[in-house]
Amino acid sequence: MMQHVVGVDPQRTRTAVVLREGDGGSGGALPMVGDGFRRLVPNAVLPPDRWATPAAEALLDAAGGAPAADLARLARSWCCDPLSADFLAGLRERLFGYLGRLAPAARNGYRVAAVAAPGTETLLRQRFTDAGLADVLTVDPADALLARWLVDPARPPAGGIVVAVACGEAWTRVATYAVDQAAPRTARRLAASASTVEGGVTDLAGAVTAAVLGRCRQGVRSAELLAMLDGALELAGRLRSLRADDEVEWAGPLTERMFEPLRLSRQSLAGTPGVAESLAEVAGRVRAAVTVGGTTRPAALLVGGIGAVWPAVADGLTSLGPVWQSPEPEADLAVGAAWWPSLRHGVQRPETAEAAFAALAPATPRETVPAVAPQDSADIPPWLR
Repeated sequence: MMQHVVGVDPQRTRTAVVLREGDGGSGGALPMVGDGFRRLVPNAVLPPDRWATPAAEALLDAAGGAPAADLARLARSWCCDPLSADFLAGLRERLFGYLGRLAPAARNGYRVAAVAAPGTETLLRQRFTDAGLADVLTVDPADALLARWLVDPARPPAGGIVVAVACGEAWTRVATYAVDQAAPRTARRLAASASTVEGGVTDLAGAVTAAVLGRCRQGVRSAELLAMLDGALELAGRLRSLRADDEVEWAGPLTERMFEPLRLSRQSLAGTPGVAESLAEVAGRVRAAVTVGGTTRPAALLVGGIGAVWPAVADGLTSLGPVWQSPEPEADLAVGAAWWPSLRHGVQRPETAEAAFAALAPATPRETVPAVAPQDSADIPPWLR
């Protein structure tokens, strides 16, 4: 039976869910499942029967009116733990309907692969299993981003040292890989290269929300705050296509209620309090990861994940090497997770960095690593599952 994979990236406020059917074509973007209202699923539950967008809107509506100073605080008051039993039960029901009333289970040809922040792998597997999403495959965020890059049909066929910078909302994961140019989907993660920065790179969505609300006249309903995240995502996409000092005017939710326009640029957002400090910490981890690779300049810096929608992240790393980004960073980790079952045997973790470089040497004979994982994972070592 052909295997299809659901890729899941649970973040602090929203969860990305994508579907890869069969071989997934030539790679690149995959369709996002969403919740029927939004492409990214809001992490919200209101028992007994409201989930995602309807739940978040109802929770915000129940909060009623609030002084302007409190609106920013309420903006994310609807969020729940994406690994909670109720939220994952809602996710299972959403997939059941989306797949044509088929459970996302092996007996139906489906598998779930989920991004797990370091240290949460066991908890994630247990919570997914309890919710009826059995045999979930956990994926390291950096591995997920590497997989997303490996399947990108537009990437140059380059080998060498590659550093993945996977940006979540509450963490950033950095890891170094030696990529084999002769085998396009084969790489080795270098020992002692992975590290995690807690707290995420930026909270620019929160800063933009506060700036918009600060320009609003009275009468903003708290239920409208959920749409602010959508507007911030759109703004970030527009900024990524512009030069550093080009300005974009906020045209998202609540525009008609603002007493003056809000204009932002890549440069101005990079100056938001706390951004420079968090980016400096990430840049330091990237420099250390590059050093593990035995080079001063990697072949590519992969920058993706929902935290990387803001161009400040990529801009802060351009001096360290050529940066690769997909058109939809917010979907990168879920897409990479969906590809991981097919690619994981080609991404190995050697005992030492020297072993990885020896494997890249053309004169060194080595066994070819299969590009596609077997359907049965019983014989796979736990650290590769």
